[in-house]
Amino acid sequence: MSLAVLALAASLVSLFAIGTLERGDGFELPLIPSLGITLHYEADRLSLFFGSLVTAVGALVLFYARGYFEEERRSLRGFYVAMLCFMGAMLATVFAADLLTMFIAWEITGICSFFLIGWDQDAAESRRGARMALLTTVGAGLGLFFSIFALESLFGTLSFSELTERVSTAPLEVPSSALFTGAFFAAFLAIAGKSALI
Repeated sequence: MSLAVLALAASLVSLFAIGTLERGDGFELPLIPSLGITLHYEADRLSLFFGSLVTAVGALVLFYARGYFEEERRSLRGFYVAMLCFMGAMLATVFAADLLTMFIAWEITGICSFFLIGWDQDAAESRRGARMALLTTVGAGLGLFFSIFALESLFGTLSFSELTERVSTAPLEVPSSALFTGAFFAAFLAIAGKSALI
């Protein structure tokens, strides 16, 4: 219960922060320094809005789960851990400042979804649903990976802000190229798969 209250409080803080934030403010987190791989996060009004939405809905799920699983005799600790990890991965996706950071968080949400859907290991339907969700999100992730590779090849950057600037100033033949079109459709299929439209 205390975790749900904490999540709800975090969503309210994010919501109030939207009105005071003027420009994006971010930080970097080295992931594999030897390969130069760093995670980049940035907060702006849009990411704070979705961040507050993630934490608010997550808090409601945590509240609801206590009553929904009231007849369960086993501990819900594993469920709460998986749910909080899922919320954390969603927040990492929302606040990602580049495509690589978003892709890593995107894949973590898929893994967390697998554990959440398959939490009831005694139910065959739960296990089957978890496998289906994992295959769908992995397939969607492959589409997103191709899209990221194509955009980096075309514009030489993974940063959202730099991509926005370079796309707007790119020669006309770049947006009309087959690689750019393929990147668009791959990203669309990835989003459709991730949002359970497929």
